[in-house]
Amino acid sequence: MSTIHRNNVHQAGNGPRAMMFAHGFGCDQNMWRFVAPAFEPDFRTVLFDHVGAGRSDLSAYEPQKYASLQGYADDVVEIGRALGLKDAVFVGHSVSAMIGALASIKAPDLFEALIMVGPSPRYIDDGDYQGGFTAPQIEELLASLDDNHMGWSAAMGPAIMQHGPSGTWSGTDQQLLPYRSGNSQTVCAGDLPVGQSRRPCAGAGTHADPPVQGGHHRQRAGRTVCAPAFAAKRFGGS
Repeated sequence: MSTIHRNNVHQAGNGPRAMMFAHGFGCDQNMWRFVAPAFEPDFRTVLFDHVGAGRSDLSAYEPQKYASLQGYADDVVEIGRALGLKDAVFVGHSVSAMIGALASIKAPDLFEALIMVGPSPRYIDDGDYQGGFTAPQIEELLASLDDNHMGWSAAMGPAIMQHGPSGTWSGTDQQLLPYRSGNSQTVCAGDLPVGQSRRPCAGAGTHADPPVQGGHHRQRAGRTVCAPAFAAKRFGGS
């Protein structure tokens, strides 16, 4: 089976440089549908589904391979190699932020910049380290997801968004509700909305257009990456 088919890879845009978007746990590539199009004038955008999510090839799932994040990172590297990516921008949401970090360590030439959205090196408390959850809480969460995924999303959406029962992001009318994609569902219908201002920018220290409303800039070695409505972090940077 080809890597492109296994991970349901889709490309768009016309730019000379690539930008790969990686979804978080419980989501699929549809979560980027409000974000990726804003980058298409300047980038070749790459969207995909991790194995086990969205319209990926479920038969490709191997328990031993995907028992650690390295298995998913290996897939990211394979996708990048199959598409001939070099010095691309990687945008990873939640757990995919760490997957991107692992992929960049394995293949340093693949990504020039990492943009991490809601990253965490570890979600479970460990000694003095506060990840936010105890091991029993994580086990309970996974059990709840396994038993009633849609019920969990309906209950947790508003709590995650922290905007009351409507579960809405400030400034948008998009709700965090189950979103159907073919035969799969994702709870990311309201993830990462793009503001109403002009398209974001990324270039060699220049800003061709104003950034998206709420955008955040990080400058390093004369290069600027503009990320919409979330804080951008560079792996290994400040």
